[in-house]
Amino acid sequence: MPVLIEKPVCFQDAAVRGEEIKEFIGRISTGTELLSIGLLTFPEGWSEPPQCPEFDEYTVVLEGNLYVDTESAGTLVVHAGCGILTPRGERIQYRTPEPNGAKYVAVCFPAFTPEQTHRCQTGIELPKTDQPQWNPQSRIVMCCRPTYLQGTGHVLKQVEEYFGYLNNNSQTVSIVRVRSRQGCEEKFLNIDYDNYYIVLNGELHFYVEPQHVEHCQVEQSGEWMKAVVGQAVIVRRGENVHCVTPTPAGAEYIMVSHPPYDRDYNNFCSEDNNYIIATDKEPIPFTRFVSP
Repeated sequence: MPVLIEKPVCFQDAAVRGEEIKEFIGRISTGTELLSIGLLTFPEGWSEPPQCPEFDEYTVVLEGNLYVDTESAGTLVVHAGCGILTPRGERIQYRTPEPNGAKYVAVCFPAFTPEQTHRCQTGIELPKTDQPQWNPQSRIVMCCRPTYLQGTGHVLKQVEEYFGYLNNNSQTVSIVRVRSRQGCEEKFLNIDYDNYYIVLNGELHFYVEPQHVEHCQVEQSGEWMKAVVGQAVIVRRGENVHCVTPTPAGAEYIMVSHPPYDRDYNNFCSEDNNYIIATDKEPIPFTRFVSP
């Protein structure tokens, strides 16, 4: 049955000041050990101690610029609309030196815990470089531009894949950012992966097949569930659910799929959900879909 996460767990790590962490899925919020999904906001001038985590961390920057000092590649600047994968065992340091800081989504495999970050003692910093210095053995993956997908049957939705089979052949997870207009409807039938939705703007309605209604948390009598800004929804593999954007303002959301999203086994119910790869297109401006 779909699960509605009405609000994330907000906390601050005692070792790091000035950050805001909102965990929607993970060990702390839902008891999930497989992965964690969080929304993090950092002010100008923030930095954390160097760390050598026991988890892979996938980062998609929504606003600002995130600086990542790495042991194997020097300093990497991840701009808004870009992403980075820092593998477990890599010594790294995150910081936001520029005005307005940065806001990003972090997905960790396995799920994040402060103990598994293995932070260095305060005062120790990684060297900072002006240019990346790639080491052939480095396993860091930079997503400098997502793969853009758009439905062939309608123009109500654009998908930006940062990590997945199409963009960088990710074998672990796919992470996409979706902008959808009112009336966009995506039907699923027995999908072969778990989907995690984080609503950034607008709202989404999830309709459930009748045989699953009695097991589903619903917003009111009827076969649907509503998720608004700041909420998350988990849809498990094999569930008959379709997602609808009902309001004129449209919606924007992050969707994380495990295992990675693969159109070959989507089992979509509607031809409108067939996609073409549109890597030559610029992102559709957010203001066209959602009012400020």
